[in-house]
Amino acid sequence: MKPLRLTVLLAGCALFVPAHARITEINVRKIEPFAGGATFGNAGAYERVWGVAKGELDPADPRASLEERYASHAKYVKKVEAAARALVRERLLLAEDAERYVKAARDESVAKLFAR
Repeated sequence: MKPLRLTVLLAGCALFVPAHARITEINVRKIEPFAGGATFGNAGAYERVWGVAKGELDPADPRASLEERYASHAKYVKKVEAAARALVRERLLLAEDAERYVKAARDESVAKLFAR
């Protein structure tokens, strides 16, 4: 396998590597009873909370950001697609796994990482 293909795939997989992170802000918009306010044993009633949680990754993480590596979300997706196709062709990755990686790369949550 060519080193570039492996590097691109591994860089794409970096999205799935655990990182140190913390929640920095929670904005609650609405709270409502869950299951009509029914209680669940000793835990009592649950509530459904609607809102937005904001967080940050470890600023000391030495890895380059996706923007620094690929310049745009479209370029990132193209690199992941090319690496996945190559690995499938070389029988080093199953087609269904390749599809899952490409789908994850295209996801809106990944696109937002480029829109800063």
